[in-house]
Amino acid sequence: MTIRPLSDLTQRRLVSGQVLLDIPSLVKELLENSLDAGATTIAVKLSNHGLTTVTVADNGCGIDSTSHHLVGIRNTTSKLAQWTDLERVTSLGFRGEALSSICSTAYAVQITTRTAVCPVGSVLTLDNQGRVTRVHSTSAEVGTTVFIEKPLSRLPVRREVSIAYF
Repeated sequence: MTIRPLSDLTQRRLVSGQVLLDIPSLVKELLENSLDAGATTIAVKLSNHGLTTVTVADNGCGIDSTSHHLVGIRNTTSKLAQWTDLERVTSLGFRGEALSSICSTAYAVQITTRTAVCPVGSVLTLDNQGRVTRVHSTSAEVGTTVFIEKPLSRLPVRREVSIAYF
């Protein structure tokens, strides 16, 4: 048997599988992001127990437009600048890491977000590598809504674990 390196996409999916074990862990990651954003209201909607779609909407601070292009990119975060910053982290998670893993394993991801200083919201469509492929303006409340279509569909083992719950 020949040893060969995994493709970048396969590597991302394997790492994502360590973050996202099942639908409940995916929802937990999004809830933590909402709490870190200062949300006082969070709505979770699951279609077919989260196997078809997952939507998490919050009234947190929203995502600043200068960060839109990095929101789903692996190894991006607003919480750390260097390794020693880990000692002072008081938040629950790293939004970029969770969203990167979600993008890598889902069929489609769309984020609607608005900050208090912006008069309109933005809808961001992300590809499987977490890159923003489309942005358009929309009417939106302050906060962030993450819509995931077919979560974990690109990671069949994790999807099967989620199906076993139901």
